[in-house]
Amino acid sequence: MRRRLVASFDVGSGSTKAEVYQLTYDTSTQRWLVDAEPLLSLVEDVLLAHDLETQSPAECLSESITNALTQAICRLADKARATGPIDVLDGVATAVFRRAKNANEVLERASRESGVSLRVIDQQAEGRLGWATCRALHPDAVLAWDSGGASFQISGECQGQLSVFEGPWGASTATAALIREVRGSEFARDSSVNPVSMEECMKLKRLLVERMPDPPAWLAGALPGRVGCFGGDTSAFNVARLVLAADGVDNADVRISRETLTLALERQCAGKSDDELIARGFELQVDMTVPKVVLVLAVLEHVLGDGADVKYRPANGSCAGVAMQLAFSL
Repeated sequence: MRRRLVASFDVGSGSTKAEVYQLTYDTSTQRWLVDAEPLLSLVEDVLLAHDLETQSPAECLSESITNALTQAICRLADKARATGPIDVLDGVATAVFRRAKNANEVLERASRESGVSLRVIDQQAEGRLGWATCRALHPDAVLAWDSGGASFQISGECQGQLSVFEGPWGASTATAALIREVRGSEFARDSSVNPVSMEECMKLKRLLVERMPDPPAWLAGALPGRVGCFGGDTSAFNVARLVLAADGVDNADVRISRETLTLALERQCAGKSDDELIARGFELQVDMTVPKVVLVLAVLEHVLGDGADVKYRPANGSCAGVAMQLAFSL
């Protein structure tokens, strides 16, 4: 039986993810198939969107974050190679690289030093990857919701065609909006936004909604229905899950609703310091806990509505989708 190993990378605006998959050749279809579970799954936080937001103007990624990203990708690539003879190391770079003027320079350096082939993809392609990843986790989903550091995407099929709704907000850009536009302060990477009052939460939600496109007809037509969302430990969806759990919500199915999440935000997060949030179990990227939850609420309110059945499953970014694309191209 013919087998190959591939390493897939998802270089996001807030973290860099990598997974190693075994591919098996199916003689009946003459196609390479991706094993259901990765042999290795890794992630490193590299807050690229935060870095870009702190530049004045926000045009180029700094030398320090470029060094951090290159080192992270090299470490991930070395660990991937340690699993066995990797045939292909391939990855995509998303929202922050669509904004940064020095994106090509940054990625060329990371590729050269790590041996990983990296390319910037547009938001439509990012949504398609999200759809492939989501469907492996949520076979019954009619929509796939992916949210990162600087953008979100909602994808779905309409009359046999895959469509992507392009959302302009992510965790880092929502955090920057809270500081700059709600508070009128300067965005600084090393200072926490906490505590955030409930009044500030509602102001931020209104701001996010005001600058969000209206949902298109194909998206509205898919509802009510299952909306599959996915992401890692620091994803907005996992943070929402943790906030609901801290509020005592019996949520074995990991469902996220606007009403219960709003109440949980007020009781568990609003007005709390870093230390108080950490004590409640929100220690990962604690300074973005509140903006992440508010972003989820804004999308629920403006795009999906109360009829959506939103369900979360953990995943390491869109690495699975990248591996599927690799298998298709071989």
